[in-house]
Amino acid sequence: MTPDAFARIAEAADSADATVFIPTPGRRRPADAPAVRLEPVAADLESLVGLNPLVAAANRLLSAVPQIRSTLRHPDPAALRAELLNGITKFQELAQAKGYGPEQIRLARHALCALLDESVQNTPWASQAAKGPSLLQEVEASASGKDNFFLLLNDLENLPAANLEVLEFFAACLALGFEGELRNRAGGRAQLQQIRTQLIELVRRERGAHGLELSVRWRGLDVPLARRSPWLFTWVSACVCAAILVGVYLGLRVLLAIQAEPLARTVASLKAKDGLLSAHAGQPVTPRLKSYLAKELAAGQLALVEDGVKSVVTISGDNLFASGRATIDAAYLQTVLRIAQALNKVPGSIIITGHSDDRPIRTARFPSNWELSRERAHSVVKLMAGEIADPSRLRAEGLADSEPIAPNDSPENRAKNRRVTAILRVASQ
Repeated sequence: MTPDAFARIAEAADSADATVFIPTPGRRRPADAPAVRLEPVAADLESLVGLNPLVAAANRLLSAVPQIRSTLRHPDPAALRAELLNGITKFQELAQAKGYGPEQIRLARHALCALLDESVQNTPWASQAAKGPSLLQEVEASASGKDNFFLLLNDLENLPAANLEVLEFFAACLALGFEGELRNRAGGRAQLQQIRTQLIELVRRERGAHGLELSVRWRGLDVPLARRSPWLFTWVSACVCAAILVGVYLGLRVLLAIQAEPLARTVASLKAKDGLLSAHAGQPVTPRLKSYLAKELAAGQLALVEDGVKSVVTISGDNLFASGRATIDAAYLQTVLRIAQALNKVPGSIIITGHSDDRPIRTARFPSNWELSRERAHSVVKLMAGEIADPSRLRAEGLADSEPIAPNDSPENRAKNRRVTAILRVASQ
């Protein structure tokens, strides 16, 4: 299983996660999402992952992970659980038929159950699905239901040659977003990225050491060489020119973003000064949102500051988004919806602002932190729009690193500056 295969699995997960149902304006609630169907990721996953039939045996279950995570509501969690249990049984039968031993199947099954349990637990409808034992408890008859994913992975890495295909199975689970006990641990994201990188490097070294073929269907057909079309050179030249033009366009876009940063920073500072001048110092503070968001405040999912004229709700950007992404994490969808419901109860304009740290980003999609922070703010606005009776109250702004709340001199302080805020300016009475 090549590193490219892991990347394609992760891209498939990101693509599905990016498809989030956004309620339409007008206070109409969305209909229940259709039940998650266990369908293959591809017609022949084995052709994607090369030599690893163990991953191919779990094709249908692995394909369900992005669908589960992107589902806002599920009409029948109990039926989904039954279907997943049935899929796990079929996975074991397929793996056994492909010649894997009981211990290999047990280890892969543990990782698979942990991935599926976590995917369900981080959905807005997790409470409905928690009425019975977890998949791990059911399949392994474990009273605690605690996964040992990383402990098992560590043991497997001690004997990589003997456990190569099981290691690839664990790597596929990590590529699909499994975080386990590291999800809520300080520095967990960085540690998780390190584990993923080291595991892929280990697999690459072992595959190279064993001299395995990258494809089980590498031999071509013995057919006569066809004559080349006279237009082939023209088409190749056109493609090369198009690639050059795309490269030039992307380069100029990044360059323009760099040159525009000083102007954007100046505009942002003027807006900040204007906001300070318009504040009504000394005006008595009337709690507006605190009672609506008491549960989220107690859980530390957000922060709230209110004065005489405005209320500011702040959510950590590391909680809402993965690094360099603008798609809201499924675990925080319900939190954002709760904030929108609270804002809807108080009249006034609402500005959603995205903020970053001072480390620059230069990608084709986000040439600078201004584009990234603006896109993140737009993602929050789109999700909130269905909960606000008058969506025209909402406005999105990207402020990059122009309004830090802590010095950008340490990883902890940079994490504080990566945030999204919802600013409610109270309508004049």
